[in-house]
Formats: sequence, structure tokens, C-alpha cells
Amino acid sequence: MTKRKWIGAAVLAAGWAVATYFLDPDNGKARRIRVVERSGHLIRMTGRRLARESRYGVHTLLARARHLVARERPEFADGRTLLDRSKARSSETARSRTAASTSKSRARR
Repeated sequence: MTKRKWIGAAVLAAGWAVATYFLDPDNGKARRIRVVERSGHLIRMTGRRLARESRYGVHTLLARARHLVARERPEFADGRTLLDRSKARSSETARSRTAASTSKSRARR
């Protein structure tokens, strides 16, 4: 047999196995439902990921265009600036947590 016939036979056998797997009278319906649910989940996740990455790309291009129009180079933060930013964010988070816990304790009284 030629290589083409072997490949055709393998594809036919694989198709037959998949068909008997999904058309099984005992568990076939549950398997089909599982496949539909999983494929729907993958499609939703892929759509969300593409949307997120396209938003990121659009914002990146807009920022680069803004810098080109203004004829200025983008500023890169040094280590000290990044440290100051992270401390400011962590203190804001701590303040908001304290405010939330204080309002909850007042509501309980």
C-alpha cells in the first residue's frame, strides 16, 4: 500500500473511533455535553484574551503616537520612583481596608 492509502486508513479508523466514542448509547450524551461545555468555555476565554490583548495594543499605539506628536521621549522610571509608587499604592490599599473594616464594625453596633 502507498503512503497515501495508509494515511487514509488511519484517518478513517480515527474517525470511526471518535464516532463510536461519542455515539455510545450509555455515556455518549454526557460526553457530547461535556465537549460542548468545554469548547464554549475555550471560545469565551479566547475571546476575552483577544479583547484584552487588542485593548493593550491600542493603548500602546496611542501612547506612542502621543509621544511622537509631542516630539518627546517616553520617561522610564528608575528604581527609586518605582519603589515610591509601590509604597504609595500599598498605603492606599491599607487605608481603604482600614476604612472598610471600621465602617463594618460601626454597622454591627
